[in-house]
Amino acid sequence: MFQYLLIETDEKYPEILALYERNQDFFALSQSSAVTLAQVDADVHAGPENLAPENKKYFLITDDNETPIAVLDYALGYPDDQTVFIGLLIVDKIFRGQGLGHKIVAEQLGHFRSIGMRKVRIAVLDNNPAGLTFWQGLGFEIIEKNKHSTDGDLVHVLSYTL
Repeated sequence: MFQYLLIETDEKYPEILALYERNQDFFALSQSSAVTLAQVDADVHAGPENLAPENKKYFLITDDNETPIAVLDYALGYPDDQTVFIGLLIVDKIFRGQGLGHKIVAEQLGHFRSIGMRKVRIAVLDNNPAGLTFWQGLGFEIIEKNKHSTDGDLVHVLSYTL
């Protein structure tokens, strides 16, 4: 149903930027400026310090017709060897409400389990109640409230045991 295109070059950046631009509501939660190709590049390459480059994954997710529907970013083995940290999941707003986000996460949870991961974590912005509801609806539980992220944003850290 979904194709996960691992982003390793800038070839797909324009498609990712277009998806970002259609989803300004998400970016407005944490920044005041417009999204740019430089931000796409930063998102593709950003990750926790000391993370092995091969453990940083950024995907453009498309349907069978190669229509971009979402982006997914995660770090394998962070903050410990058996945990995956999802840094970003944006389902294009033109596809929201169809259960695609739930399906993407379900597929990824199965994948993470199959490669030996035991937990998944995510940080949800404090001012994103829809995001918090989404992740809690999938069984993620808050383990830390009102924590400051590395970007200085106030977040809730959620965890899911595989």
